[in-house]
Amino acid sequence: MNNAAVSDRSGLLDLDIDRWDAVLDVNLKGTMMMTRAAAALMPDGGTVINISSRSGERPLKNAFAYATSKGAIIALTRTCAVDLGPKGIRVNALVVGGPWTPMAERAHAHLDASAIAALRERRRTEAPIKREGSAWDVAKAALFFASDDSSWITGQALAVDGGYLLVDPSEAVRDAATHQDED
Repeated sequence: MNNAAVSDRSGLLDLDIDRWDAVLDVNLKGTMMMTRAAAALMPDGGTVINISSRSGERPLKNAFAYATSKGAIIALTRTCAVDLGPKGIRVNALVVGGPWTPMAERAHAHLDASAIAALRERRRTEAPIKREGSAWDVAKAALFFASDDSSWITGQALAVDGGYLLVDPSEAVRDAATHQDED
């Protein structure tokens, strides 16, 4: 399972090239190198699970390098699935979005408690299933990809995001605000 990642809060025009290299080195090159190393140790087949992000499907403003790397992980996953499939190695990705994890907590550590609470509430209301995800939600999807239950699945990018990618976030928030009395 390739889960290492770093982020950056820069847009294209203010992105430091050294930071670009660092984000792509960890997120994309690291995923490729670990997949290659793991595949060499799987003579009888196996499975590789890559962690992407909803930012790879729906880029966020001021996350240029991160979103690019996570989108590239989806392409890398599919390319590896084709290349490693004849060796009996399945390669899939989890497109994670919205769970409150230690990385999310660190990324928002500069905010005060009320701003964090508001952010978490907004993230919850943006998801069609109206609950915040956790690392356990991601772990359960990873266990599925690691199990024989997914033995005929390779090259896929499974969104583990409460349905976030299915809706326009601005519409989801407006709809939640409009219908808040119906809960």
